[in-house]
Amino acid sequence: MKNNYLLSVVAVMLLLSGCGSSASSSAEAVSVPSVESTEAASKFSVESTDAASESSVEDNVVENTDYKKAYAEIVQSFKSDESPTSYDLIYVDEDDIPELVVGNPGYWVSLYSFKNDQTYCLMDQWAYGAMGNSGYTYAPKKNVLYNGNADYAGSIYYNSYMSINDGGELATSYWSMDINFDDVNGDEIPSEEELETAEGRTYDTKYYSEINKDMSEEDIKKIIDEYSAFEYEQIEGTQDYNSIMEQLTN
Repeated sequence: MKNNYLLSVVAVMLLLSGCGSSASSSAEAVSVPSVESTEAASKFSVESTDAASESSVEDNVVENTDYKKAYAEIVQSFKSDESPTSYDLIYVDEDDIPELVVGNPGYWVSLYSFKNDQTYCLMDQWAYGAMGNSGYTYAPKKNVLYNGNADYAGSIYYNSYMSINDGGELATSYWSMDINFDDVNGDEIPSEEELETAEGRTYDTKYYSEINKDMSEEDIKKIIDEYSAFEYEQIEGTQDYNSIMEQLTN
């Protein structure tokens, strides 16, 4: 099923691509997006924790010594009467500079951070709310983001935990796969017969690390159990244009 996961989980890391690019690394910092980029992203199923594709960080960077000014420019570029865009400032990691959220709640969300006088795009209009994707949450000040994604009508459920690394990219660290059916033949793909006998419970869970392939499942499970105990908040905009601009210009 790892093959199935890679088919079912190539969009978290395609989605982990940098802003303004369809398949570049999320480590890339991005130029301030155009108004056209506020159009809802194409539907993706969050399906892969593979490493993000190669691209230089410099291609996606906005240089600015003031995060408020940099964020204000991004917000202004998204302003459109045709898109119900909302905004927010949240604290994903441990520093005192907030991350900027831009999105259309229930449809897509973008996320920006400011490090070393540069603005990085961590999420570029990542779609959710369809195709089994429950959306994106974060544990404030813990530098842990979570995404849950269902496949085969919930018979398989993927739990992905991401973090912002030192290079300014958002990358999957650990993930698990819940098998919610009796996988008799062990292929990790539910057949009609196996679905008919499913009892609405998790039969097995497999654990994976994207940062250390030599870790045991037992050690990965300990970390995921710790992460799952955090309190999470939804990554979505809660403020309108005027409210966020007041925060960024005062």
